[in-house]
Amino acid sequence: MQDETVALEDLCSQRMLSGRGEMVLESAETSDDNAFVVVLRLDGTLYWFQEDPEDGYRSSLKAIKKLRGWPQDVPRSTFVALDPVMVTLRIRRESAEPELDSTRRDEVLYGLDERTGLVLFEVGTEDTNDYYPRFVHRWSPEGVLPKWLAGRPPE
Repeated sequence: MQDETVALEDLCSQRMLSGRGEMVLESAETSDDNAFVVVLRLDGTLYWFQEDPEDGYRSSLKAIKKLRGWPQDVPRSTFVALDPVMVTLRIRRESAEPELDSTRRDEVLYGLDERTGLVLFEVGTEDTNDYYPRFVHRWSPEGVLPKWLAGRPPE
């Protein structure tokens, strides 16, 4: 059975987060084509978030895959099992720093810890409408309340 491609919007809901890993996939041809990967275990299923290795100075989220099993070329030591945490997954589309540029657009999935209301992780692309977009992958196991979320009513 083959891995399934997933859209950010398909992940938005309450889910149980029970593991996380990150690694750099090295290109066989050149070190310039390395790609950063984040793996999340949500509701017992592994999801693969991969940076586009061909962007050069620009960087963006290339693909999200729902994995059917553990990838053979990825060491299990890059993955950490977590005590299950209920999270709500949402997409941040407006800039995390509107005071710097209110026209900037983002496509970033973030996970809110249901117990604390704090952000545990973010993964996606910031500055999607800029010539130099940025792949982001933030992990805050203790949770944070970023400026862009503070004072917002729950959705």
